Amino acid sequence: MSMVFAALAVLSLSQDLRPPNDFAFRLEYGVCTTDVIDTFDYVFVGDLGTRSPAVSISVALPHESRDAVYRAITAAEFFSYPSEFRTTPKVPVDT
Repeated sequence: MSMVFAALAVLSLSQDLRPPNDFAFRLEYGVCTTDVIDTFDYVFVGDLGTRSPAVSISVALPHESRDAVYRAITAAEFFSYPSEFRTTPKVPVDT
């Protein structure tokens, strides 16, 4: 997980943007399991698979990491994305 924040920090070194005081995010990632970092609720949930229950721990990102995430999101123009965002074209259904 520290690799994600390190990559975001590198991408955003040249910008001097500060997030609003209420900035928070929820990131879900995984292939067979889904881990979640939720800065709204200050929690990280590690999904250990079907045989074990998920593990939750309290987390609080340092301001520098939170700022780096905000700068990376802003640089990607995330807030300008349409409400329905697709990476592949919508395929019409034959009637």
